[in-house]
Amino acid sequence: MSPSGQTSLRCAKNVFFFSDLEQDIGPYHLHDALVDIALEVKKLDGAFEFYQLKQEAWRRDENVNSTKGMKDHKSSNDLAAWTLDKYKNTHILEKYIVIDADTYVVWSSLLHWLPSLDSAKKMSLGSVAFMGSTGFAHGGSGTVFSRSLMYYYAVTHNGAAARLDSKIHNSCCGDVMVSEALKEYGNDLIKIQPEFSGQKPGTIPYYTDYWCQPTLTMHHYNAEDMKAFHQFESGRENKSIPLTWAEIFETLVMGQLQSMPAMPAMQEDWDNSSSVVDVGSGILYEGVRKSMTLNFDECAATCEANTECVQYAFDGEAYYWGKSLRLGERTMPQDGKRLAEWLESDQDGGLDFEATEV
Repeated sequence: MSPSGQTSLRCAKNVFFFSDLEQDIGPYHLHDALVDIALEVKKLDGAFEFYQLKQEAWRRDENVNSTKGMKDHKSSNDLAAWTLDKYKNTHILEKYIVIDADTYVVWSSLLHWLPSLDSAKKMSLGSVAFMGSTGFAHGGSGTVFSRSLMYYYAVTHNGAAARLDSKIHNSCCGDVMVSEALKEYGNDLIKIQPEFSGQKPGTIPYYTDYWCQPTLTMHHYNAEDMKAFHQFESGRENKSIPLTWAEIFETLVMGQLQSMPAMPAMQEDWDNSSSVVDVGSGILYEGVRKSMTLNFDECAATCEANTECVQYAFDGEAYYWGKSLRLGERTMPQDGKRLAEWLESDQDGGLDFEATEV
């Protein structure tokens, strides 16, 4: 919250923070998004036991450390706080832009784009993610709701959020419930992707679909990520024009690739995501292929012979390749050693993707 307030949200007006506990943290006031949920609904879901314990701990000591790390009552793999989180979404939809704490908003791009929206029309816009075959607006990428839609939801259909409360315990996520509710009222999500993204620079598949388009949001940013990207934004020569994925690649990603030893070269224990087809976040990586092969050298020869192959990886058993470029991240080997390599697309090692209309 503090990194967001000091970086991407620094110049934004009327920012509201919602949590499961009303309190002040530094200069920020947090509103309890769950306070108005009916008691009978809270009894339906054991997740509210965590909510109650947290409220009691705060009233007693003004400290909630005793609840930190508590596990979900149904699954020891999930945090209780994450399970409770889904109830917050449906009670805060009077806002125009809704983001998560680890969402980074590129305001120079967003402020160029927002005037193109007709707030008199009922619209919800964002990045499409999938739960099975069901598409919904991915909350972590950020979602935009028009003023007309919010009035329709919160005033014309006043109490809609409360009516959803009893159903949420059967759903995985709050953003799924929001999309389903809006669809019931005849509002389908307008896909704004890749402008709204659930990824960050190291995991973006750079290709024609992620190149000339403006960057509006990114996700999974920790405090250091936010500070580093804010510093990059502040250093741009022309801050009046929208930031694009191409500029991010050429300024940030290509520099990291070139700083690696003997690039373009083999990197041990590095996952460049060549094996990933990320349907869940709405990204169908272009050209992802998997085939069994004997060794890394055979992977290299196969990719070099394929004019569409930009990068590849070998995990000790299988060879993967893709025609989009992703930086990836360091990873510890699981079964055998994972090797990754990127290929130069021309003599300068740059990528010359076709321009697409924004």
